[in-house]
Amino acid sequence: GGGGGVNVSTADHSIFGIVMYNARLHVCARAAAEGHKGSAAEAEELLDEMEDRGFRPTLFTLNKMLEVVEGASAYGAAGLREAEAVLVRMQRLGVRPDRESCLRLLGATAWAAYHGGGAAD
Repeated sequence: GGGGGVNVSTADHSIFGIVMYNARLHVCARAAAEGHKGSAAEAEELLDEMEDRGFRPTLFTLNKMLEVVEGASAYGAAGLREAEAVLVRMQRLGVRPDRESCLRLLGATAWAAYHGGGAAD
């Protein structure tokens, strides 16, 4: 039956959704790296929304979130609490951190120490 419409499977829809959320997190990471306040909070809201809509964050997604935290930490806008929240989320989702995860976490920790502990306001 050639109806001519596009049949998008549930898997394709899920992959498209994850890619879109990853792109939005990338924008937050760039903004955080440039010192824009609120980027870490916005990224965390995106992750919550992503899960609420039934999309499972991937290792890439969570590393992007750690990139946001690291960038925001450089300006004192995020810190250890935000980094720990990402690690807790990784554990809850059964996502094992990789080399990039550890490097981003070290970066965020170093910046938090530089800014005196790094708890975000």
